[in-house]
Amino acid sequence: AGTRALAEFRRAGWVAWAIAVLMATTFVAHVLAITSTTVANVLVVQSVAPVFVAILAWAWLDERLDPRGWLAIMVIFLGLAAVFGASAGGGRLGGDALALTVAATSAAAEVLLRRYRAIDLMPATVLAAILTVATALAFARPLSVTPGDAALLMALGLVQISLALGCVLAALRRLPVVQVSLISLLEPVLGPLWVWLFVGEQPPVLTLVGGTVVIGTLAVHGAFELRAGRAAALARVTPA
Repeated sequence: AGTRALAEFRRAGWVAWAIAVLMATTFVAHVLAITSTTVANVLVVQSVAPVFVAILAWAWLDERLDPRGWLAIMVIFLGLAAVFGASAGGGRLGGDALALTVAATSAAAEVLLRRYRAIDLMPATVLAAILTVATALAFARPLSVTPGDAALLMALGLVQISLALGCVLAALRRLPVVQVSLISLLEPVLGPLWVWLFVGEQPPVLTLVGGTVVIGTLAVHGAFELRAGRAAALARVTPA
């Protein structure tokens, strides 16, 4: 299995390295964003990743956007402006910018994964983890972490990064990218709720307004795209 994984990694070439760098950037920027702004802001801003996916797919894969898609993008960025407006007076713009970086880098990795889905790029996640650790070590103080915090960090790495990322990679190889993006919208909906219930962090009103606009627009547009895709597939298999 290890020999096969190494062979696949070599076959992927620059693509594996590009995906690994993009994923490592996503991991590091996400952690920095969480510590620099509210969780609600981070999750709402990161939820615009499908917008970057659509733009990059249009630019890299020649998948043209229809007028409905461009309209959705404009509405989403209006909602995003409200979220950034909520941070303007609180010194949290840097955290929002990091969250936007997460959306852009994760979208770029997603498009590359979709374009080269015939290649097993799972080994790139291992390289991404190594790059992330190397970056973190430059700023970390490992001996200052308590045993309890160390256990939480290991759980984070196992569940949110390893297990969740593996599920996303597997889903992208089996489901339409729009459907995967729709399912991923559960994170910005449920994330702020858990933080509010267990940590007591109250999202700003503008974040709630902007988040509703962003997530609602993504959900409606994604549902239309999924319906259109199913109709097109049905037309291909139905005799005239």
